Amino acid sequence: MKWAVFIPRFLPERVGGDAIYVRDFTKNLVKKGEEVHIFTTTRMSSLAGVQEEEGVKIHRIWVEKGNAGVLRFKIRRRLTEYFKKIDKEIKFDILNIHAPFVINYGGLRKELKIVY
Repeated sequence: MKWAVFIPRFLPERVGGDAIYVRDFTKNLVKKGEEVHIFTTTRMSSLAGVQEEEGVKIHRIWVEKGNAGVLRFKIRRRLTEYFKKIDKEIKFDILNIHAPFVINYGGLRKELKIVY
């Protein structure tokens, strides 16, 4: 299966309970043979882009300030459009969200399963 995991803040350092959980969760999915992509934001332009860590592809989308969240609709729009572009070629099976309002669900493929 192909997994897309959204987390607003996912630093290279092991910081924060949610980030540590996502790191361990995705690493274990890869061990089971799953394809895993993490989508997150970064305010550090040097981190923007796609990196691979222990078989997990991490998509870090640069934002001017803050992280994805309720009041960051411009960022949410950017994340949604980026995800739709990647999903068009990869065709994810499962979208796993680790924060509210990170992505706009409208317009996503109907076959895509969304779990929280």
